[in-house]
Amino acid sequence: MSGASTKRQRTHPHYELLYHPGIPGRGEFVRLVLEASGVPYTDVANESKDGYSKVQQYCMDQSKEYTGDEAPVFSPPALRVLKAGKDGKDMVIHQTPSILLYLSERTGMVPEGDEEAKVYVNEVALTALDLNNEVHDTHHPLGNAKYYEEQKEAALSKAEDVRSTRLPKFFSYFTRVLGYNAAQGGGKYLVGNALTYADTTVWQVVDGCFFAFPQEMKARKKEFPELLDVFYNSVKNEERLKEYLASKRRLPYGMGIFRHYPELDRQRLASFHTDHPDPAPPPSWSSGTNKFSSTTLSSPLPPRPHHAMASAASIIFFVVALLAICAATLLLIRHYLRLRSTPSYLLIPVFLGLALPCSIILLVPIDLASADGSAASGIVLPERIVLVAWRITYWLTFLLTWWLLPLLGEYCDSGYRDPQSRVIYSLRENARYSLMVLGVGVAGLVYFILQNGVHGASIKGMVMALAYAFGLILAIGLMGHGLVALPRRLYKAARVGDRLRGLQMQAPKTKEKLDDATESLNTLEDTVIQLKQRKHGTPKDLQDWIDELADTTSPPGPRAGAAAAIHATNPVIPAVVTERYLADLTRKLKRGRHKQARFVDEWTNLCQQAQDCQTILDAASSQRLDFSQVSPHARSYLSRLKFVTPAMRYQLYARVLPVMQIASAAFLAIASLLIIWSEIVRSFAPNISIVGLTVVHHPNSDTGKIGLAGQIIAAAWLLYMDACALYAISDVKVWGNRALVKRNTYAESACWYSLQVAKLTVPLSYNFITMLRPSVYEQTSFYKFLGQLINLTPLGKGFSAFFPCFLLIPVLATAFNLYGKVKNVFGFGILEDESDENPSGFGTGGWREGRALIERELQRRGEGAGTVGLLDRDASLDLERGARGTAAAAVPTPRAPLIESQRDAPMPSHIQEAHRQFNSITNQEEVVDENDNSARHFYQDFTERVMNTIDGVDRPDWMRNLGSGFKKPKWMQNDDRDDEGGSNLKKWFGGRAEGGRLRL
Repeated sequence: MSGASTKRQRTHPHYELLYHPGIPGRGEFVRLVLEASGVPYTDVANESKDGYSKVQQYCMDQSKEYTGDEAPVFSPPALRVLKAGKDGKDMVIHQTPSILLYLSERTGMVPEGDEEAKVYVNEVALTALDLNNEVHDTHHPLGNAKYYEEQKEAALSKAEDVRSTRLPKFFSYFTRVLGYNAAQGGGKYLVGNALTYADTTVWQVVDGCFFAFPQEMKARKKEFPELLDVFYNSVKNEERLKEYLASKRRLPYGMGIFRHYPELDRQRLASFHTDHPDPAPPPSWSSGTNKFSSTTLSSPLPPRPHHAMASAASIIFFVVALLAICAATLLLIRHYLRLRSTPSYLLIPVFLGLALPCSIILLVPIDLASADGSAASGIVLPERIVLVAWRITYWLTFLLTWWLLPLLGEYCDSGYRDPQSRVIYSLRENARYSLMVLGVGVAGLVYFILQNGVHGASIKGMVMALAYAFGLILAIGLMGHGLVALPRRLYKAARVGDRLRGLQMQAPKTKEKLDDATESLNTLEDTVIQLKQRKHGTPKDLQDWIDELADTTSPPGPRAGAAAAIHATNPVIPAVVTERYLADLTRKLKRGRHKQARFVDEWTNLCQQAQDCQTILDAASSQRLDFSQVSPHARSYLSRLKFVTPAMRYQLYARVLPVMQIASAAFLAIASLLIIWSEIVRSFAPNISIVGLTVVHHPNSDTGKIGLAGQIIAAAWLLYMDACALYAISDVKVWGNRALVKRNTYAESACWYSLQVAKLTVPLSYNFITMLRPSVYEQTSFYKFLGQLINLTPLGKGFSAFFPCFLLIPVLATAFNLYGKVKNVFGFGILEDESDENPSGFGTGGWREGRALIERELQRRGEGAGTVGLLDRDASLDLERGARGTAAAAVPTPRAPLIESQRDAPMPSHIQEAHRQFNSITNQEEVVDENDNSARHFYQDFTERVMNTIDGVDRPDWMRNLGSGFKKPKWMQNDDRDDEGGSNLKKWFGGRAEGGRLRL
């Protein structure tokens, strides 16, 4: 047979391919012919917004009446040849074999002048199309109208038959064809000495089988190397095809003819195949002799005892690791919540919201190593187990993130007593947020249906893609901030002096917030006391409610004018006390106690850390450090070690730990730069992604691309990315009153923090695997479960590929303190400005005031006033009334003033000086000793007299009115606004006026 013609027609009519968008399908056979021959064409559905509507109009009309001017088309694919029909009209050809036959002579994809060769090419192509149909029937054996899940059992049987009997039969035939044409084709072409559409058709079916049955094809590759290696790679490297396959015109496999379901593929466990042996393979063909040998190959699945043992060990490790994660999660929850008094309806969701994301960090490296099933070392699990683990983890996390935890948080925060009212309140508070999500979901569903048609994959893909997009937007913003802020925080805290100065600068703000929280809580508790005095006349159940509130409220201490202050400062109690009013009051009490507990914890930790820093600095002269002398209740583990001598402890805290912190900061800074680089280049140059290079150690190996070392590095990368995002949550100041408090965390805050952990982990995990090479991550179960649905539409694929580049925005904003500049211009910001705005320390809010506040607090503790902490009370109000136990019977302790009056005993000189600095900074009058004849008293008295003389002079009117004509903008008038107010936009996003909380 002669070779295919190398001549191409210089001019071609314009071709339009009419086929479904987004999938290769049967239209890919036509695309390969046109691409291989270099003939221009238009892919209508993929190249225009309304293209698919044209395809549906011409090719998917199911009406009985004929209304058009062209011949009816049964279904796509179809080829429209412009002005090639009768009378200059367009000609439409449908049915894949007819299109290929029509194009073959016009594009030179068939031997010229050899009728026998033309017929033979068509025969081979039709045979390949038969195999194409049989592979399609593996996932839809009972009918195309049914979902795969509805015919899964039949699909398993059909796939087993196709893999064990049909694939070897077809592959044997194509191998014989290659042997028959070896003299002209040399094993590279099926017919003749040049590329024909028989080659492209067979190649497309083989390539689809590699996607649908990767394990099966990997085993069959050893039986049919002539077809699956030599021929497959030669066609793939044809000049025009190579360029096409690397371009975006080549559509990825998804929900078309070739679909990958792991359960339909050959299973890797040897025990599975001992019960389902494959038949003996056909005789192999020897390309050297152009003859067939009768040598029978060995079984394609020989027993692999080493891998079987490794799989068992991996399963044991996986189970033990999950148990360790659960134990660590319980210890973490115990640190912030009281396990015994926390109700199970709160404890279980919070536990799952933390444990499931931690298991994802474990599951991602295992999935990467298990993708090709040939890892020589590392933790490898069967693909079926990995897929089931992903399904359970993802959908439980999805349920917690978007439904259970938001409802549970509002349920705990409702303030009502009975469960029904709590549920109604929770549903009402989440209604607006849910309606917004539903609106976006409907718009997304319309887009998915327009792109992929109406089927279950569109709905599932829309849900998963929208959840991923929302989580990725939040994760990229937070991670970008954390990549800079976390190393910088370690570096700033390395030097003890700088750390002490930072604590002193932070002290005035923290102390002011603590005072405000205490005063607000006192006002609310005074309201409860007043309400108890006027409870008569209200219904019995409301009286019991008031009594419960009063039992958890401490009576006011013996302070002057306390009774008058109750009536003067409290809001007016309504004449008719309703259930809604009591619920609102209960809710405010719970939030107020949480707010006070939060700032008490912050203030106590700040003072403790400042005292420790000062102790380290004071020990510089003696080179001996002993925390127990200044802090009997030392909180650091290192400070309590008995075998560490004071001299060793000083060297550890003054030299070793700072050096380790600086080294850690430098190491994390380099890791941050590598992550930023990998995020930028991942979409267009994944081969130079540093993250990918550190994880994939053997990219071209047949014995495993990722080993145990790569798995450990992958887990470390993913853990650091999650840690940066979670650290940013504590640094960004838009969460209102939510905070984690040791053993006293508010239930709503616990739900919210676990929700954020669950929401961020899945997007960051998928974003991480896409920083590897596509040849690696596209083989993972995670990609096949989630990634294919994200890439189902061009919008989702583009968003996933290019949005992580916006990581540069929060990185630059944090690195160059753009948040502080925005705050200086507009008067507000989302971050606290950590810059030294007042290096001198003089004036209100400076470090000198902070130092004085800390010293006064430490001196107050030393006089026996006790540590700053919450009074012992049943403050949660979340416990069931029958489970209060002895807590409800506890006698409330009278409230004490926040800062007690000092004793009459003389104070040390350094404490007196601290009081003088504090009073001068805060403009408070100092109690002056009349008998003080020191030089300081003389100069102070002289200065006061001069200032009184100047202030007593009458100023002219023009000086008194200076500046009164300038009106401040509204955004500068902070004191004129009602703190309880809130914008309508904020309310629509689920925010509350109280506490400034914002729902994300």
